[in-house]
Formats: sequence, structure tokens, C-alpha cells
Amino acid sequence: MNLSGKTRARQLFVAPLVAIIALLVAVAPASAKPTRPSASTAATSTLAASSWFPGAYCTFDVSYRWSGIKGSGFTASVNLVDASGATIASAPQVRNVSGSGTVEFVFNFTGSVGASRNIYTRGSLLSNGVEVSGSVATSPGFASSCGGSYGVRSFTTIDLS
Repeated sequence: MNLSGKTRARQLFVAPLVAIIALLVAVAPASAKPTRPSASTAATSTLAASSWFPGAYCTFDVSYRWSGIKGSGFTASVNLVDASGATIASAPQVRNVSGSGTVEFVFNFTGSVGASRNIYTRGSLLSNGVEVSGSVATSPGFASSCGGSYGVRSFTTIDLS
């Protein structure tokens, strides 16, 4: 086989391979494709001593807000984490939210871990259990010695779409 024969054989192999790959990408389910954040994607998370229950020991208001995420049917996930990112407490996941919304919770701890440490709220949207790009937000740290068992109250879920 001369050089032009090798080139022709390569063309006969590569062209169908490219066509098969393009077909697989085109027919992949939407959930298998990564979600890209739009230019106006935003997510914020807050953590503060509770204004719903002023003066209540170890009670915190938590808010997670997101906007501009393309798609729908997401799950909002909110956790309290320590400085290493380890989960201290989890709120119930809120299912079937759109690309813009807010969830708010009140966490109440019943004990103490002793020494004060910084805790944070970490919110994100999930699509089929995977974090959606551009949806993750972590609050500034809040010094607290609270820990142990906890309770969670859900106050609002606002779909902004």
C-alpha cells in the first residue's frame, strides 16, 4: 500500500468514527451533559444568630440563594460545615427547584463541642446527585462552640423563576 492508500484507509476509518461520536453526543440525555453557568449566575449563602428565635442558645438562621442557573428539576442542598469542609449538620434537601430561588432554615444545636470554631453554611444545587457548576456558595465564618445533636426548621422555599 502506497502513501495515498494509507491516507485513504485512514479517511475511511476516521470519518465514520467522528460521525459515531457526534451522534452519541447528540443523543445523550440532558442529565448526562454538564450544566454550564451563564454569565449572570450567582449564588450566596448566609449564616447568622437567629432573628426568628432571638436569644435562643446555639440557634442559627441559614439562607441559600441562587439565580441564573440554566435548567430545572434541581435539588437544593444546604449544610453547616467546619473549616475543613466536614459536614456538621444537614438541612432536608429541597427537590424540584428551578434555576433561581431561595431556601431558608433554622438550625438549633442542643450541645457544645467545647472550644469555639468557625462554622459555615454551604449551599449548592444538585442535578442527579452532582453539584451544578456555578451554584455553590459558602457563607463567611461564624465563631461558635455549638455542636452535638440538632434540629432543623424549614421556613421558606421561594422559586424565583
